[in-house]
Amino acid sequence: MTYSEISRILKKEHSITLSSNAICKRLIRLNYPRRRGQTNCTDADLRAHIQELLTTVPNTVGYRYMTDILKHKGIPVRRDKVMQILRDLDPVGVRFRRRRRIMRKVYYSCGPNFIWHVDGYDKLKPYGFPIHGCIDGYSRKILWLVVGPSNNNPAIVGQHFLNCVRRLQGCPTILQSDPGTENIIMGALQCLFRHEGKDMFTGIDSYRVVRSLFNQRIECWWSMMRRHQMEWWIHFFKDLEVFGAFQRGNLHHIYAIRFSFMPLLQHELNNLVEQWNNHSISYNRHAACPHGKPTVLYLLPEEKGFLNCLQSVNEEDIEFAGTQCKVPSRSGSHDFDEQASLIFIQRGWHDASNWREALAQYFVLRDY
Repeated sequence: MTYSEISRILKKEHSITLSSNAICKRLIRLNYPRRRGQTNCTDADLRAHIQELLTTVPNTVGYRYMTDILKHKGIPVRRDKVMQILRDLDPVGVRFRRRRRIMRKVYYSCGPNFIWHVDGYDKLKPYGFPIHGCIDGYSRKILWLVVGPSNNNPAIVGQHFLNCVRRLQGCPTILQSDPGTENIIMGALQCLFRHEGKDMFTGIDSYRVVRSLFNQRIECWWSMMRRHQMEWWIHFFKDLEVFGAFQRGNLHHIYAIRFSFMPLLQHELNNLVEQWNNHSISYNRHAACPHGKPTVLYLLPEEKGFLNCLQSVNEEDIEFAGTQCKVPSRSGSHDFDEQASLIFIQRGWHDASNWREALAQYFVLRDY
């Protein structure tokens, strides 16, 4: 974020008044100066950084996303330089990513928290990893992205929604989802939270059920997530199945692979959300919603002439909602979790930090 954005958010969210110059001087005093323009890295060092990243990221990562990753690591660099280096180091990936543009529909929203789009992602579900997520329609900020043992259990989906409501201390004006049965508790809680509303979207009108075709914000984001993160994992688990190391429908294999890989997958999803929420959405003359960083658009809507539409929630309603929801287990079986935890303690294991460690843990748990 810019110094000005940091200053405004500190003042609004934490009641701390610091000017842009004061923030700049403090960062310099703490030896964290803001690098503007070109990086101090030489071309050789930059190529080495990108070469190292290419061994850990999938071939769906293009020069724009690679530039964001480098900036996140404290290496500001021009996009055109990253593009040229990728052409030399990853020509196969460049050809793979070359696609035609798709014309998008115009999307309208009154401001942050006016409408939340929720949906489940099932591309990894055959291997035991269903994902559930929510995006704010105005700012395009991801509000939650959770991998768990199920995204079909209404009580678990309702728990994701309730956790977000508790964290933000409010609910959206409208909640929108597809007509799946997994959304019935979440939809009922939204209607409960909004039953005393004074606007036209109160009670049952605050929950909107549409076909997946019209739930465009979250559906569009799923395609982005697959390109940048999930494509590699889909091929990885497919290879496990092809070589006979994993069997679909075998509960013991599913429990073991969940227990081994779920923390690693959740960690990568958290990193993806952090990078997405703090990246810059480019200007589009056909878009009705403003451009900028999702986090800044979400926290400072008044600067673009919009209002925060978050609706207050009664504490008694939140307490009742907690009785209708369910916190999921790690693997989907509490008995398996207990036995697997004992094996981890006996061997001195911790949650895997990379896929190799997770794979070794999976083979041990599967055979056990």
